[in-house]
Amino acid sequence: MLKMNEVARLIAHRLDAAFSGHTRVVRYRDECEAYWVDVFSHQVDDGVYLGTIGGFQYPLLDSISASDGLPLRIELVTKVQEKYADTMSAILSSVYFEIQQNRRNLFPGAVIQGLNCQYDDKCLPHLYFTNPFFDGDWSSIRADGFAVAFLSAFPISESEYTFLISNG
Repeated sequence: MLKMNEVARLIAHRLDAAFSGHTRVVRYRDECEAYWVDVFSHQVDDGVYLGTIGGFQYPLLDSISASDGLPLRIELVTKVQEKYADTMSAILSSVYFEIQQNRRNLFPGAVIQGLNCQYDDKCLPHLYFTNPFFDGDWSSIRADGFAVAFLSAFPISESEYTFLISNG
């Protein structure tokens, strides 16, 4: 099984293989500097791909496990317009601080509510999670005592959230 620094390196290689273009990595920390996550970005012609490195450090609730029974941890990927890359990077990092502070689970179909995401003149206050739909290898990574899965995250509006709750 892989050790923590090997997991980070493997995740970075997986992101690098999936996305091509100019690469940048920024570390985000919570207010108390107790938690951190790196956000890996690749600029392409039609936007910026973002992926986290470090989510594997933060356990989800014990009820979530991989198909082989290993406890599951999550890394996030998304794509945004260039002008929203910094905002979305900060939002992705805050997901892990939310996981640690409030012991949240993430899975396809999950929503984190109450974000203050302002995009132009639209408020998109929720973050929706689904299986990655970008090209690339998004299979789970097995590590020392846990598995790392990838989820795609994107902001949704209040009306989209209401529709999701009403219609599944």
